[in-house]
Amino acid sequence: MEKSPEKVPPEGGWGYLITLAVFIAHLSTVVPLASFGIVHGKFLASLGDETAGTSISTSLFIAVTCSAGLFGGILFNTYSYRTVGLLGAVLHLIGSILLVFAETLFQFIVCLSIIQSFGGGLLLPSAFSSLNEYFHKKLSLQTAIAQILITVATVVNPLVMTYCVHSYGYKTTKIILIGYSLVNFFGMWSLHPVEWHTKTEKDKASSDQKNIRDHAEKGALLGGEKEIVFYCFIDQEKHDKERQIEESTSTYMSYFDLLKSAKYLNIAIGTSLSFHGDNLFIGMLASVLRSINYSSIDIAKLTMVHFGCDLITRIIYASLSAFYSFNNRYLVYGSTLLTAIFRILFVINDGYSWRMAILVILGILRCFIQTPYSLVIAEAYRDNFARAFTLFCVLSGGTSLVLGPLMSLLKGLTNNDNIAVQVLTGGMLLSVFMWTLEFVYIKLSNKNRASQRNS
Repeated sequence: MEKSPEKVPPEGGWGYLITLAVFIAHLSTVVPLASFGIVHGKFLASLGDETAGTSISTSLFIAVTCSAGLFGGILFNTYSYRTVGLLGAVLHLIGSILLVFAETLFQFIVCLSIIQSFGGGLLLPSAFSSLNEYFHKKLSLQTAIAQILITVATVVNPLVMTYCVHSYGYKTTKIILIGYSLVNFFGMWSLHPVEWHTKTEKDKASSDQKNIRDHAEKGALLGGEKEIVFYCFIDQEKHDKERQIEESTSTYMSYFDLLKSAKYLNIAIGTSLSFHGDNLFIGMLASVLRSINYSSIDIAKLTMVHFGCDLITRIIYASLSAFYSFNNRYLVYGSTLLTAIFRILFVINDGYSWRMAILVILGILRCFIQTPYSLVIAEAYRDNFARAFTLFCVLSGGTSLVLGPLMSLLKGLTNNDNIAVQVLTGGMLLSVFMWTLEFVYIKLSNKNRASQRNS
C-alpha cells in the first residue's frame, strides 16, 4: 500500500495574506492601545481620575480579549479559523459603533472593554493559529514581518489620532476608528483552510476514496466484484466518521490537560507578565506624561520615538530571522529583565531628555518581547499550538485582570502615577524570577543525569 504523504505547509503563496491578516487583527486590538490616552484621556478625566480610568479600562480590555481566546479555542473544534474570525469581526464592529454613543464610564467599559475586546479576542487566535499552519520553517520570519507592520501602524497611529482629536473632536475620532473594525472582515475572510493550498493526508485519503468510487462504478464489468468494492467504500466511510467523532471527543476532554503541566504554566504565566507589563505601560504612558505637565505634542513625539526604535529593531530582527534561528524564550527572558531595570530608571527623573533616552532603550527592548511572544508558545507546543495559545490567552487575561485593578488601587492610595508603573515592573521581575528557577532546575537535573550516566 502506498504511504500517504505528510502534511506540508505552503511556506508562502496564500500564506502571505495570512501574515497580513495577523497585522490586521492587531490593527484594531493592540495598535489603538498606544494612543488610548490621546483619544480617550480627556473623556476619562472629565469622569474622574484619568489614570485610574485608563488602567481599569485597558486592563479589562486586555483581560476580556485574552479570555475570549478560550471560547475561540472551543469553537475551533467545530468551526474553521475563518468562521470564528468573522464572528470576532462582527462583534468588534458592533462594539466600535456603540462606543460612539457612550457617555458614561459604565457605557464606555461595556462597549470598548467587553463587546469590542471580546471580538478582538476571537480575531487574534484565529489569525495566529492560521499562520502557524501555513508556515513552519518561515514562521519566525513571517511573525517578524507582521510585527514590523504592526509597529509601523503603532508609530503612525498616535500622530494620526492626535491630529483627528484636535481637528475633528472626540466623537468624530471614534467614528473614524470604526474603519479599523471594517478592515477586519477582509483579514478574517482571507483565513482559508490550509488544505485549500497544500496536499495533506486528508487530501490523499479523499483521493483514494474517489478511486474506490471510480472502481465501484466500473464494477459492472466485473460482476459481483462491484458489490464487494461498494461495501468496502461504505465501511471505510463509516470507520472514518467514527474515528473523527472519537478524536473530537478526546480532544475536547483533554483540552485543559496542559494546565496540569508546570512547564506550560510557567511559560504561559511568565510570558503573560512580560507581555502585559509592556502593553499596559504603553496604554498609560500618555497619562503618566500628562500628569507631569507634558504637552500633547511632547507626548506624541516621545511616543513616536519609542515606537520608531521598536520598528527599526524589528526590521533588523526580521532580516536576521531569514538567516539565523533564535531561542525566542531566551530573547523574551533577557528583554524582560532589562526592561524592568530601565523602567525603574524611567521614573527617577522627570527631565525630557532623560525620559526620551530611556524610551529609546525601552523601544528597542519592546521588539524582543512583542515579536516573539507567540513564538515562545509555538516552539514548545508546535503540534497543538491552537490549544496551547488559546489557553495562554485565558491565563494572559487573568494576569491582566489582576494587574489592572492592583495598579488602580495603589494609584488611589498613593496618588502617584509612578506607583502604577512599578506594579508592572514588579510583574516583569516576577516573570524573570519564575523562569530563572526553571532554567536552574533544568540545568541541575541535566547535570545530575549526566553524573549518573558517567558513574
